Order: sequence, then C-alpha cells, then structure tokens
Amino acid sequence: MINKNDFRQLKNNLQAFFHMYDPSNFALLYSIKAAIALLICMLSAYLMLDSKVIIFSLFACVFIFYMNTFNAKNMQKIIILSIFAIISALCALLIPFLIDIKLYVFIPCFIWVFIVNFIAAFNSDLQKIGIYITLLVMAMMISASLNTFYPTQSALAILHGSVIAIAFRTFTLYTYGSYTRRSFLMLLNNLIYMSENITNDNYNHWQSIFVSRVDEIKKLFASKSANIKDTSLIKNQEMAVFYLLKCEEIAFTLLSLRLYFRKNQHNKYISNIQEEIIFNLNELKNIFLDKTVNLKTINFTRFKDLNTFPILCECLDVLYYKFNMFKLGGMKKLEFKENSTKISFKALKDNFNLKNKYFRFSFKVALATSFSMFLAIFFKIDHGIWIAMGVFTLFKESINSTAIINKSTIYASMLGFALGFLLIFNLTANKHILEFILFISYFACIYFKHFPYFLSTVLIMFNLVIFFAYLGLDFERLILFRLADFIAAFVIVYVFSYIWPIKSENDIKPTIQETTKNIQNFLTSIINRSKYFEAENSVLLSIKKLRNLLDESKNKNSLIFEAIIEINNLCINLNDYIYNKHSKVDLKLDTDIKILITRFEMLRKASDDLPFYFYEDVSDKFLSTDSKIKYFLEQIGKRQDTLYKFLISKNN
Repeated sequence: MINKNDFRQLKNNLQAFFHMYDPSNFALLYSIKAAIALLICMLSAYLMLDSKVIIFSLFACVFIFYMNTFNAKNMQKIIILSIFAIISALCALLIPFLIDIKLYVFIPCFIWVFIVNFIAAFNSDLQKIGIYITLLVMAMMISASLNTFYPTQSALAILHGSVIAIAFRTFTLYTYGSYTRRSFLMLLNNLIYMSENITNDNYNHWQSIFVSRVDEIKKLFASKSANIKDTSLIKNQEMAVFYLLKCEEIAFTLLSLRLYFRKNQHNKYISNIQEEIIFNLNELKNIFLDKTVNLKTINFTRFKDLNTFPILCECLDVLYYKFNMFKLGGMKKLEFKENSTKISFKALKDNFNLKNKYFRFSFKVALATSFSMFLAIFFKIDHGIWIAMGVFTLFKESINSTAIINKSTIYASMLGFALGFLLIFNLTANKHILEFILFISYFACIYFKHFPYFLSTVLIMFNLVIFFAYLGLDFERLILFRLADFIAAFVIVYVFSYIWPIKSENDIKPTIQETTKNIQNFLTSIINRSKYFEAENSVLLSIKKLRNLLDESKNKNSLIFEAIIEINNLCINLNDYIYNKHSKVDLKLDTDIKILITRFEMLRKASDDLPFYFYEDVSDKFLSTDSKIKYFLEQIGKRQDTLYKFLISKNN
C-alpha cells in the first residue's frame, strides 16, 4: 500500500524526470502537433488512397516529424523536407527494379548507403533525410516481399503524407513571446540546478543540458522567424539576445567558481553563498513572470569582509555584478549568424580519400549493410532485409560506442517486445482498440525521442509489436524473428567495426589536442575581445567529447581531465577579472597571454613529434604587475605542465 508521502515522492521524482528532458513542454507541444497531423493524414488517407498503401503515407508523416532537429531554418527546412518527399516517392517507383535484380541489389545498396553517410562531412541535414529515405525504402522492400507492391500508389501515398506533415511543421502551437518567456525560465532553472550541484558530479550533467539548450535558442534567434517582436515580454529581439548572453556569462562564472566551491564545500560561509546564489537566480526568474526582483548580497558581503579568499571574492564579485546587469537589462544590439557550409568539388575531392574519417566510416557502413542484404537474398532468409535495416541503424563510429549502444539496444528491444506482447495478449482482437494504441504509441515515440536512449528504444519496439498485430500478421513469429534479426545485425556490425578500427582510447590524445587548440582560441578572444562566447562554447563541447571518450574507454586518467577543466575555469576567471577591473588588455598582459598561447602550440607540436621548445618554468616570464592576474597566469602554466608530461609520456 502506497502512503501519501510515498505517492508525493513518486510524483516529485516523475516531475523532475520530465523537467530534465522537457522543462518547458516544447517536446510535448511538438508531439501534439505531430499527433494532429498524423490523425488528419490517417483520415484523409482512408478517403483518398488504396488501403494497401496507406501505411507508407503514415510512415512519411511520422518520419518527417521524427526528424525534428535541423540546422536549416524556414524555407531551407521546407526545401530539405520536400527533397525527402520527392526522393522517397521516386524510390517507390524503383522498388520493382530493386526486387527484380535480386542478388545484385547489394550494389545500389552500397552506393546509396555510402553517399548517405559521406554527405555528413558537408551537411548533417542531408544525411538525416538520407537515413530516413533509406529506412522507408527498406520498409517498402519488406512490404514488396510480403505482398503485391503498387509503386505508383505508394509514391502518391508518400507525397500525401509528406505534404500534410510539412504543412503542419510550418506553424507552431505557441507564440514567439511564449517561447521566449519559457526559454529564459528554463535556462534560469538550469543555472539553479548547476548551482545546487556545483560541489558534486551532477553539475556536469546540468551544464551539458544548459549548453545544448542555449545553442537551440541561438538558432532560433539566428532565423528570420526571430524577427517577430513581443512587447508583452521583451521589448525587442536585441534585449532577448542580451538576456541569453547574460545567462551564458553567469554559467561560465559558475564554472569558474566550481573549483573553489568543491575544495571548500564544508565551509559554512561558502554554503551560505551557494544558497544566496540560488536565491538570486530564483529572483531573476521574476523578470519573466512580471514580478519584482529583490537580489540579496548579505552573505557575500560578510564573506568579503573576512578577506580570507581574495581570488574567490573577485570571482563572486563578477557573478553578483552580472546578476545586477541581468536585473537592469541591456540596450546593446547583438545578433547571431548561422555558419553555413557549402559543398564544392574541391571539398568533395579533399574528403574522398582513405585517410578521411567520413570516407572510412561511410565505406564500413555501406559494406556491412550491402553484405547483410546480399546474405539475406543469397540464403533466402525470411524477411532478411530486416537484418540490413538493423545493421544500418546500429553502426556507430567506434568499437566502444558500438558495444555500449548496441548492448543497450538489445535489452531495450527485449523489454519493448515483452511489453507489446503483454498488452496484445490481454486485449481482444478489436481493431479499433489497436488503432488507438498504435496512434498513442506513435505519439510516445516522437515525444520521448530526446529522453534517454533506452526509453526511446523500448517505445519504438513496443510500437513495432502493435504495428504487426494491427496488420493482422503472425506477429508472435515475426517479432521473434525481428529480435533474432537485431542480434544477427549486432554481430555483423561488430565484425565490420574492425575494418579501420576506431577505439575511443585512440581518440583521447587528438581530442586533448583539439581542446588545447580551442583554449588557445579562447585566450586569443580575451586579447581581441571578440567571439568570446563562440570560443568558450567550443571549449565546452570538446571537453564534453573528451569526457565521453574517457567514459567509453574506461580510462581512469582523471588528472588530465581535471587539469583541462581547471585551465578553462582559470581562463574564464582571468577574462572576468580583466574586463571588470581593467576594462582592456595592456601591452604587458598581451605579452603574458601570448606566452601561454605559444606553450599550447608547443604542446601540440610535442605530441605530434615535431620540433618544439617547451620551457617548463614559466612564472618568471610574466610581466604583469597585478598579483591576481599573475596568479591566474601561473596556475594556467602549472596545468600546462601537467598536460605536457602526459603528452610526452604517450609519445614514449
């Protein structure tokens, strides 16, 4: 029997879980929109299309909504989705040809899969639609192997579902002002969670979420749709961007404070300041709730009067200054611009070689997928195309990630199948009930896409069971075959991963080099006072990549990772202190920062076995007379020494 306290705790845990992955209900609103589009697609398909091809209209509709993270905006996005619809429809017309060539289908399969993966070197959006075109083509080939296939009607069905889905994706269920208000409340909540966990490892999780959400909002402001004005919330877009950048600045300052807070987490003054920071962040949320903001500084003032942690006090002074700036608002006009990548013959030529990582990965995936297709047809494996589909979807870049993700996929598949069987066996054969459950399961697949991978995979497999049961096929037998297909696909993927094998541990050193290069750019941005946020975001992304590689390879060398984290924190502190106390970089400081930049260059040369000169004792080389600036520079230099010893040891 669950008592009230247990129920309340369960409710709070569920709310926290959903808030973590969908804090402002954007995924829920998007899924509702997708569900409405799917419902209209189903009803109109029943009236307009042959019942044998309705499923392809629904697949096209669902796939378009499942591709919900594009870099392209506005008309470009519509064009890309239209390309998906047109190529998919053309492929439907080619299905009879692919069936007729039988064993030789592995040749066009290899060429197509290679192109789909190789295009990622230039445009991730095109790769995304290529992946879903491939899945749709494989679904049509499976259908053709089961029943008579109608290419023209299937092509029209795909266009029908695509047009409806694209039409619904051109409008939103919320206004720009509502989006902006909820976005800043969401970001401030993330900053609160970062502050609450600043002394433990959960901080990294919330920081990662914050960075990804800031990037999403920047993309909105970079699009033309962001020109809409919302006088009820923020007077103009420039003010909205100001608040966004202030959120970023606060996040960077929290990152720089983390080192001090972790080392002194049992100090009662530090604990009181942590609570005060959380209180002030909660107060800043009142700006977007049309309430009065009342910031507190009493605990910080008491701590400052002690004069026991002067460097920490300077960092806190910067943070509280940013709180006040956030409260007062800003009038400086700022803007974001999207970086665009053009496909050129020279770029294609440069990437089309055996040393290029995109070429190698594309070749492996294409070879494994076409091999599984050849295997299925040659040995006349019942519905063996499912194996090829499994290989195509399960292939990952490194052996480590392949093993980790695919192991999770198998467990999730088994659970999803079990839940589907359990539900079907406890239902009558009422087709209307199955239609309702199938509709709800499609909604869940779209909504939970960005939740943990295990959960989203469970729902996809559950949906597959309901789908087979709805078609009236021998779904128990088919589902067991599908599970066997996934296991066979996993084996094929694992074997082919050893062609030009990539292990996560092999990427650790290059990623450290990439991170040091980004930190070098960060220091350059401090001198030039330009592209500061872009440089810091690049550092954070490379740090995240390094953390993932260390986790995948089970590397326990935390000393190097901590050194990189601390260098980044010290660079943020240095930047904040310079521009709040000195306003600019003088000639001496310019020289000192360039010493650190040169040392980063020497670190990379040392790791590449190139001629270098790395002077280990750097403290007597600095010219700055400001003791706090000199402290930051010396601490960065000491951590550079740690990186140097690691990189040299790897070369020996």
